[in-house]
Amino acid sequence: MPHEINGDIPPDMYQFVGLDPYVEENIDGGGSIGACFILTNPKYIPHGARGNCIAATYIGKPTEGLTAYYEGIFKLMSFYNCGPGSLWFEKNRGDACREYFIRKNRADMLCVTPQFVMGSNIYQKRMLSFGYVVGNKVAKINLLKTLNDWLLDETELHDGKRKT
Repeated sequence: MPHEINGDIPPDMYQFVGLDPYVEENIDGGGSIGACFILTNPKYIPHGARGNCIAATYIGKPTEGLTAYYEGIFKLMSFYNCGPGSLWFEKNRGDACREYFIRKNRADMLCVTPQFVMGSNIYQKRMLSFGYVVGNKVAKINLLKTLNDWLLDETELHDGKRKT
């Protein structure tokens, strides 16, 4: 259950939703499934929240297709009161995700594509784009390793330190 403070869920408590989309509409096509993780903001640890932890997951490939999958993610994000820009998805495979949230008039939930990465030039593009670019298999493995390292770090909870 989402953590409430004075009866409300702050919109930045669940500010990061990581999404690895699947792209094959056919349930029997491809080995890919979708995976979504909602993370808790560590700034709410003093308020009793389990900060810096995975609060919720949604993993699957519904037989009803991509629209049903993104509907489930939208409902989960609404339940956790995820704020603007909180859905970080793989841009190069996330067309259906982007289109779903735009159709729902909730593009505000999508992360804006970062303009600068290591090695980029200093000139910012003036183009609104959504999603996080994952260039290749090596980049994806590095992102998974970073998440794994983060999950193995100790985090301070209101009742002491524990592994996330």
